Order: sequence, then structure tokens, then C-alpha cells
Amino acid sequence: ASLALGLPVDWGTVGRIASAWVLSPIVAALFAVAVYRLYKPLLRRIKCLRNLELTQKWLVFTAAAFSAFNLGANELSNVAGLMEGLGVDGPFKLILALILTLGALTFSYDVMMTVGRDISPLGPTSAFSSQFGASLAVSAANLIGLPVSSGQAIVGAISGLGLYKGEHVNLKLLTGIVKGWVIAPVFAGAISYVLITFLA
Repeated sequence: ASLALGLPVDWGTVGRIASAWVLSPIVAALFAVAVYRLYKPLLRRIKCLRNLELTQKWLVFTAAAFSAFNLGANELSNVAGLMEGLGVDGPFKLILALILTLGALTFSYDVMMTVGRDISPLGPTSAFSSQFGASLAVSAANLIGLPVSSGQAIVGAISGLGLYKGEHVNLKLLTGIVKGWVIAPVFAGAISYVLITFLA
């Protein structure tokens, strides 16, 4: 849009954001492996099967809550930031949060199945480690003000941990996902350029 309007673009910032996009899945994978290595020995100390199952369920829920928090802090901020730039004030952030919830309840099933089932086998230990590792990576990016994709982070975490454990990783699916990561911003930029050219 800025190029179409002839406005200056801070290519240094664009470069830092692009670098974060590339690095976030890798960093998430490293975090996931680190969490897994720390987490698995602790679980071995729990001898009661019922307590083990309960602990795993709560830890997976905690990781999911951490991930959901990051989703609001990261993904919602991308949209809200545009509105802030236009000087739009009021309760719009709450409205956007409700719409985000609506999207999760309606159109998330296929993506949920891809992440939770199709990339690599996920047990409770792997699920917690992947989700917590991805959330740590996204939080680190948020702390330095770089917008990254939570989806990219979780895919990187699941794939990296699967490879580390020697489990099957669907490389064909993974290749398609990575291609989508490259195509999506280019396609979005092209559409934005064309729309601004016609509307300006």
C-alpha cells in the first residue's frame, strides 16, 4: 500500500520482521526440544498413573492458555495497530477480540487438524513441549516488538521436536506449508498494491 501511494517504506524494519519470520520456527523448535528434555525426566518421578494423567492434562491446558494469550498479544495487535495508526479509538479492541473468538469457533477446524494430527504424532508430552516452546518463541519476539506468526512457531516446534525424537514428520505437508508462508505475504502485498492503485 505504501509503495502504491508513493510513501516511504522503512526497509530496515521490514528486513527485521522478515528475519523474525524465518527465525521464529527455528527458535520455536529449539525451545520445544529444550522444554521436552526438561519436562520428560520430571514426569518420570510421578509414579501414580492417575496423577500423571492429571498433571499432563493441566500442563497441556496451561500451554494452550499461554498460546492463546500470545495470540491476543501478537495476532490481534497486528490488526489493532492499523486502526491505532488511523486514530480509531474506543472499544474496538474488545470487538476485535470477540471476532477473533468467533473465527476460532467457526473456521479453525481444518487448521487445528493439520497442526494437531497431520504434521507429526503428538502425545501429551510432545503437545505440551511444542505448544510451550512455540509460545516462548512468540513471547520473545513480542518483547522486542517484532510481529511473528503463532502458526509458524507451532509448526516449527512440532516439526523440530518430531525430528529430534526420530518420529515421522510429514515433509510433503511441511513443504506445502512453507510455500504458503512465502506466497501469502507476497500475494497480500500484490493485492494491496492493486487495490490502492485503483482506489487512490
